[in-house]
Amino acid sequence: MIDKVVTTEGLGFNLPCVVDENNEFWNGWANPYLTEENFKKYLNQQLKWQMENPYYFENLDFIQSLVEIGQNPIEKNIYGWDKTKLFYLGGFICWQYVEEEKNNE
Repeated sequence: MIDKVVTTEGLGFNLPCVVDENNEFWNGWANPYLTEENFKKYLNQQLKWQMENPYYFENLDFIQSLVEIGQNPIEKNIYGWDKTKLFYLGGFICWQYVEEEKNNE
């Protein structure tokens, strides 16, 4: 597992994540595993957007998929000594890596 930072179009913030170097991409998009804290941040933002959207009921399948992921975390030993609850959000959301900004001095 390698540490990365991802975002998706319109999200408005970046999310630290880990990715499996053997399953890093899906159709060119990143396959992130989020920690519980970052998964909740993403889920809460999606719920907020969906509630504000007049077409909320058209997107219930997406929200239901996120809820199911939240109910079934994956435990992975990501740093060699711990079992961390992770939430896999690859394969159906178009995530992209956030490049670190270089300090031009």
